[in-house]
Amino acid sequence: MVLRELCAGLSLAEIARLREVSPNTVRNQLCSLFDKTGTSRQAELVALVARLGV
Repeated sequence: MVLRELCAGLSLAEIARLREVSPNTVRNQLCSLFDKTGTSRQAELVALVARLGV
């Protein structure tokens, strides 16, 4: 899960390599997460997850 890997501190490139997908795929998934959570930056998304305790 991209969100879990972001919260673990992995970069988008590292996530792409780990999942064996292109960096663009990970970016598209990240944009989807932004839309669903109303966030616009990775740090903001990770902070939201930390506040929610997910």
